[in-house]
Amino acid sequence: MDIKNHSFQETPHVCAVPKQKLVSLFFISATLISPLASAVDLNYESLSSLEEPLAFEYADVTFSVNGLFDASSIYRDSDDDTDYQLLGNFQINAETQLSNSWTLGAAYFGEGSDDDGDYEDNIAAYLSGVWGTVSVGNVSELVREQARRRRGVGNAELNFDDRLGQLGDYGITYIGRFGPAQLLATFDQDGGYEVGGTYQRPMGNKDYRFAIRYRDTEYNFADNLDFSGMSSFDFASLESKSLGFVSELTYGSSVFDAELGFEQLSNSFISLDRKYVSLGASRKIGRLAFSAEAHFGDIEGQSETSYAAGVAFDVARGLSLNFGLNHSDAQVDVNGISILDNDDTEVSVSLRYSF
Repeated sequence: MDIKNHSFQETPHVCAVPKQKLVSLFFISATLISPLASAVDLNYESLSSLEEPLAFEYADVTFSVNGLFDASSIYRDSDDDTDYQLLGNFQINAETQLSNSWTLGAAYFGEGSDDDGDYEDNIAAYLSGVWGTVSVGNVSELVREQARRRRGVGNAELNFDDRLGQLGDYGITYIGRFGPAQLLATFDQDGGYEVGGTYQRPMGNKDYRFAIRYRDTEYNFADNLDFSGMSSFDFASLESKSLGFVSELTYGSSVFDAELGFEQLSNSFISLDRKYVSLGASRKIGRLAFSAEAHFGDIEGQSETSYAAGVAFDVARGLSLNFGLNHSDAQVDVNGISILDNDDTEVSVSLRYSF
């Protein structure tokens, strides 16, 4: 489940400073922050904390901790049933500065739920300097997190909003910032890779961000099928080569973004072309934030569609009430083989506390 809430704060009102200067000052301060200032974030899962981490120092090592608890009620029309779930996660970072001013650090993220009893975790080690950050471990999603569209608010989750081919769990990643631009690269344990870049800067009283990502990996679409008579080849695995472009406009407390993506799926027997566009808009007014998103895709003339709407209300510091409406529909069949089979509507409400 991918309902990670990347909320954004309303620009503070300062009477003595024009709005254009506020946007410029915010961007300049963000780009001047060294990569040492923000630890590697391993939370690619359903929830993210909106609060600053708790930090303390022991010897020459700085530790930071954040996490959250989320109690939710989720209705799905596919099984006409309502599930109740308590989910929690946390992340711990530890880092120290070396004599050459580089920063050496490690991060651990864990998430568990009482619904299925599963516990998932990610771990990484990283080295940072003015040249950028190199990290190893469960870091194959870091490039996507830097270059993707902004996630929806509250419990919104836009299905299909990525490439079908995914990278492996373990890898090595480089992220380097050079003024308003970032260079991004990751390589996983299976030989897959993803490279890209971002560019962000204000113009007048608006802020613009552009990103590009290229990914080369595999898509295993039919692990549960029986290919006993076809053991000489892996028919259920397709090579995935994909390219995506993201553009984003921020004006005050409103964000508008879009992604245009292309993906080719092929092996020795079949070749499929996938095209899609994802659109989104978000706004925050006082304690209330809301978003709306839509996705339209096509695989060899067969459509994939989804939409998502989310609302979040800040009750108190760290405490929020969240709502989400998510729908997805895709039945893609090629030569009798199901590539995508999804038709579901989900409504969820949750009370979330982060620290």
